[in-house]
Amino acid sequence: MESLNKDLLYKWRWRYVHNKDQTWVKILHVTHGVQTDGLFPAINCSPLSCWGKINSCLVTMHAAHILNSSILYIKVGNGCLIKFWTDRWCHGYILCELFPRLFSLEVNKFCSVTNRWQNNSWYWRWRRSIRGGVEADQFSSFTNLLSQFSFSIGVNKKNLKDRNVNCSNYSCSDCGFVLEDSAHIFFTCPTAVQVWDFIALWTGILMPRWSNGLELRNWLGSASPNPNSSLILHCICLAALWSIWRFRNDVVFNSGLFKKSHILDHIVVSSFDWLFSRAKLANIDWNVWLQFPLNSL
Repeated sequence: MESLNKDLLYKWRWRYVHNKDQTWVKILHVTHGVQTDGLFPAINCSPLSCWGKINSCLVTMHAAHILNSSILYIKVGNGCLIKFWTDRWCHGYILCELFPRLFSLEVNKFCSVTNRWQNNSWYWRWRRSIRGGVEADQFSSFTNLLSQFSFSIGVNKKNLKDRNVNCSNYSCSDCGFVLEDSAHIFFTCPTAVQVWDFIALWTGILMPRWSNGLELRNWLGSASPNPNSSLILHCICLAALWSIWRFRNDVVFNSGLFKKSHILDHIVVSSFDWLFSRAKLANIDWNVWLQFPLNSL
């Protein structure tokens, strides 16, 4: 029973990390502050308060080595909610503690990972230029550490080539025209272009030619002012990415049993199933979905 109680208390850390936009988490930030690793509210609250007792329990478990806090880190995702300097996201390190001189030079000490990753490269804003000595040494170690971090979606042949992994052919597994990277797989390969053209025709929305996932995400943020339509569009696009990735993997590992002709049907069925079961939108009409998906609610 004691172990169960500790497990339930520890689950509050998971809830805290995965619900950064919810009101109760924001209240905790204002009331108690935030620890430098971003994994739980600061421990400077009263030990007699509700959160003080939960924090005390966590500190006790870490001190007794029941749980090792050094192995906890945040999954980056798209990086919008992850603090670049103060969250434990990069190989288990907190960058402001590892590189204090560089942190002191940062203009925006609470910037997100997305703020520092733009156009597929790192972007810095220092209040002055990096000098020699300790600053130069820290910057060298800093850039070397970050070079080992990848935002790539899954494993593609470009990643293998960059890591000197032998492969008989680094070209796209489908078209064979160019070096296979994530942008090509999901957006510029002829098969991917056909998929997005189908979705544009099916949804009745004019879609631009994206060259990477960031462009798609930015477009989705303003594609539809209607909440229901926006939810449906997000789901369809996610189903498209998943179906393209599944087709690619099947070509590479399973001799193409998942046919190219199956991709479009898989998108239609999968997106409907996800909305019907996971989003609890049981009032979706299947017949309307097939013809006018954005009007199916």
